[in-house]
Amino acid sequence: MYIAFEDISEHSHAVDVCIIGAGAAGISMAVTLAERGHRVLLCEGGDADYSERSQECYRGEVVGDPYIPLYGARLRYLGGSTNHWGGICRPLDRYDFTAKSAASETAWPIGRDALSPYYRAAASVLDLAPTPADQPITDSGLKRIYFSLGHPTRLKEKYATTLSESNTLECCLTANLVALESQNGKVTGAIFKNYQGDYRKVQARYFVLACGGIENSRLLLWCNQQLNGQLIPQADTLGHYWMEHPHATVGQALIFEPAALGLDEDYNVFLSPTAQSISSRQILNCGLRLHRMNAEATQELIDELADQAPSWRDDCVSGRPRDG
Repeated sequence: MYIAFEDISEHSHAVDVCIIGAGAAGISMAVTLAERGHRVLLCEGGDADYSERSQECYRGEVVGDPYIPLYGARLRYLGGSTNHWGGICRPLDRYDFTAKSAASETAWPIGRDALSPYYRAAASVLDLAPTPADQPITDSGLKRIYFSLGHPTRLKEKYATTLSESNTLECCLTANLVALESQNGKVTGAIFKNYQGDYRKVQARYFVLACGGIENSRLLLWCNQQLNGQLIPQADTLGHYWMEHPHATVGQALIFEPAALGLDEDYNVFLSPTAQSISSRQILNCGLRLHRMNAEATQELIDELADQAPSWRDDCVSGRPRDG
């Protein structure tokens, strides 16, 4: 059930878990814990729908490596960035967790087996379709990989009834975390502020920060600074291991026989280096994607190539690919 910002303090004494952030992680955790009988308070800084006043909180300056503007990369309202994600998923590869020859610091403190028991539950939450097994491509150092490409699930819509009617889950909107209280290394309270400048304090047995990779680190750094380092005494690694998917266009090609490459009806194929190739070449894991160009882009490429080799145009027309 939803409660007003003004009422959260009155209920906080009975809260088992306070979850901060109602995106993919926050909503799924809140629903699961509530179904198991725990009293949960889910606090979301944004509104029920998109609003400029909430999205403005994501404006910031990007320094260092190029990255898309924070304001456009994430959504700050109920459901979080599940409101615009594309639904493309696949499990991490086992060797993603290990140290690579090219960068020994890439080793994780956990292995794939630590996550494996939870993949089935995560797939159920996100309504992911099963993916075929990877297919090594002989003598190439590459394997063909697959993603779940189904219709993206919007958690705000999927769990609308639970959020509205649950007796053990309370959801409060426009509750923006501004400070944490700590004692002996344990979070004992969280202070929230709404857009009218009102403050409310929540006390709970446990607190979960579920605001996403960037925002979690930012909030923890800020709260730790406010507490003079008492919240996280060794905070040097905060934000240092955030992951992203850098993209680069390698080139374009005209393909006359797409079936010979095993392309599906959309001409999409996803490739990745094998573990042996990563080790021998001393590279990191990556993905290579071959996407179908639209008709306009295909014609532009044909015209560009024809300008360089005019006699090739006739050959291209006679055996012209449907798309590039």
